[in-house]
Amino acid sequence: MKSYRSLSLAVMLLAAFSAQSETAVPQDVQRFIDEAEICQHLAGEWDPSLPEQQQKEIKAGVDEHCSKAEKQLPALRGKYSEEQDILAMISGYSL
Repeated sequence: MKSYRSLSLAVMLLAAFSAQSETAVPQDVQRFIDEAEICQHLAGEWDPSLPEQQQKEIKAGVDEHCSKAEKQLPALRGKYSEEQDILAMISGYSL
């Protein structure tokens, strides 16, 4: 569980730095990127040889973050259909 807290802290720090970048990323897009990044990270952590409790924690995290990102994506594609730079940002994630 400690590693998930560290991951959350890292994501928050990255979000803070990205908020100060020259090109402002809309908050809803940044939330999607954060969820998608955590989703992909946790999915990469899956290993059937892990202890059962750790498998459950990873699965719960994947279920939570991947489902949030999957729900956000269609709305963002519609909302930003005319903004190619944002579409490029969100299209880089396979969920």
